[in-house]
Amino acid sequence: MIKFIGKEETGQSFHTFIFECESVQSLANHVSETFIKRGYKLKDGNSFDGSYEKGDRILRLLFGAFVKYFKFKIKIENNKLHIHKESSGMSGGLIGMNQVNKEFNAIVKELTIT
Repeated sequence: MIKFIGKEETGQSFHTFIFECESVQSLANHVSETFIKRGYKLKDGNSFDGSYEKGDRILRLLFGAFVKYFKFKIKIENNKLHIHKESSGMSGGLIGMNQVNKEFNAIVKELTIT
């Protein structure tokens, strides 16, 4: 059972959350399942310290906001989840930046509702 306790620190491009869980592995599984359900793939690292990516970066650079691209870095330690935006959306202009912010907020909301 995983239970969201609260936020430790937040910023515009990162959050640190505290969870109550049976094991760090169960928290890593919860985070991984959430990202995979949303269409992400683990590109670098592992489920405790890695980057999840969705979309195509090259196409995003070529076609801007018409192509979606998101990348988030996660780190799990001591029942804490650190999540950080690795893509700003700048290559998609203001629309792209807004897309990344909306996606980040949606993921955060989904992760903290347990």
